[in-house]
Amino acid sequence: MEELAQRFRRLPRQPLTANLELDPS
Repeated sequence: MEELAQRFRRLPRQPLTANLELDPS
Protein backbone atom coordinates (compact mmCIF):
# COMPACT_ATOMS: atom_id res chain seq x y z
CA MET A 1 0.00 0.00 0.00
CA GLU A 2 2.80 2.39 0.87
CA GLU A 3 4.47 1.81 -2.51
CA LEU A 4 1.29 2.81 -4.32
CA ALA A 5 1.06 6.01 -2.29
CA GLN A 6 4.65 6.87 -3.17
CA ARG A 7 3.97 6.23 -6.86
CA PHE A 8 0.90 8.46 -6.79
CA ARG A 9 2.93 11.21 -5.13
CA ARG A 10 5.58 10.94 -7.84
CA LEU A 11 3.04 10.89 -10.63
CA PRO A 12 1.60 14.28 -11.60
CA ARG A 13 -2.12 15.06 -11.57
CA GLN A 14 -2.20 15.04 -15.37
CA PRO A 15 -3.29 11.37 -15.74
CA LEU A 16 -6.02 11.87 -13.13
CA THR A 17 -7.41 14.94 -14.89
CA ALA A 18 -7.11 13.19 -18.25
CA ASN A 19 -9.24 10.30 -16.98
CA LEU A 20 -11.83 12.71 -15.61
CA GLU A 21 -12.00 14.56 -18.94
CA LEU A 22 -12.20 11.35 -20.95
CA ASP A 23 -14.93 9.84 -18.79
CA PRO A 24 -16.74 12.57 -16.81
CA SER A 25 -19.41 10.76 -14.83
